[in-house]
Amino acid sequence: MTKAPSRRKRESGLEIGIDAGSEIPIYVQLKNNLRYLIASEALAPGAQMPTVRALSVDLGINANTVARVYRELSTEGVIEMRRGMGSFVAETISEPPRDRVDDVLEQVTNLLEFALKEGGDKRRIADFLREKADDLLRS
Repeated sequence: MTKAPSRRKRESGLEIGIDAGSEIPIYVQLKNNLRYLIASEALAPGAQMPTVRALSVDLGINANTVARVYRELSTEGVIEMRRGMGSFVAETISEPPRDRVDDVLEQVTNLLEFALKEGGDKRRIADFLREKADDLLRS
């Protein structure tokens, strides 16, 4: 049985759960957490991101992992990296390029496979996905 990630506010002020025992790579967990915090505006447009070093120490992960996530989020237009000033949440987030959408779909597939492997009920998962797809098409 996999231990649930601990979720607590850290010195950075961000509530991020990282599960080192998960099959999902740490950088994917961090990237997904940051994307969620930005999408939910827990990290508002224009807000300064924690430094790479501070976040790596806070989460107990390698600074190169945080730097990789920041680079990818910058490439995607989710954050802006300003030399000598730090990283900031982008004021406006553009539509992700098609290949990034494919990456997200692959991550969703990996999560579904993980849920099934952990004993998730196929019917419940399928019903959930249908409901979310219906919601998406209605919006």
